[in-house]
Amino acid sequence: LWKVPLVLVCENNGYAISVDTSKSQSTPDIADRAKGFGMPCAVVDGNDPLAVFEQTSAAVERAREDQGPTLIECKTVRWERHSGFSAGRYEDPEAAQRWRKVDPIPRFRQFLLDQGATEAELEACSKRAGETIRAAVDFAQASPVPTEQSILGGIFAE
Repeated sequence: LWKVPLVLVCENNGYAISVDTSKSQSTPDIADRAKGFGMPCAVVDGNDPLAVFEQTSAAVERAREDQGPTLIECKTVRWERHSGFSAGRYEDPEAAQRWRKVDPIPRFRQFLLDQGATEAELEACSKRAGETIRAAVDFAQASPVPTEQSILGGIFAE
């Protein structure tokens, strides 16, 4: 209604807590719900970084051009059960291993190799990524505990 510049991303792993979505919704695509709001939507392979980047870039461009929100549904597979105390078991034991076939990291790595990247370049990128993650974790652990009052910050325009 207000055409806010918003990109909504739904990571759809095929389950609603512990129920296969085919048994809990009438449409195979959650993105269909956007149509009821007159909102553009896209369904993308959530394990394909390039496809996700392409759809997200288009949605961000729409938002920046004041064309309103977009819903992107990224279809993926669940890696683990919902939680330690939920049923979350797979009816088919092979379904628990589906993610191994579509894991985006080795998939994208192979794409980069096919495009001419070298093993040394990929190893250097992996090392830099690990260093960035370690620095972020160290920063978070060294930061002071937020105050209760800070939870209210940044919510409303001031």
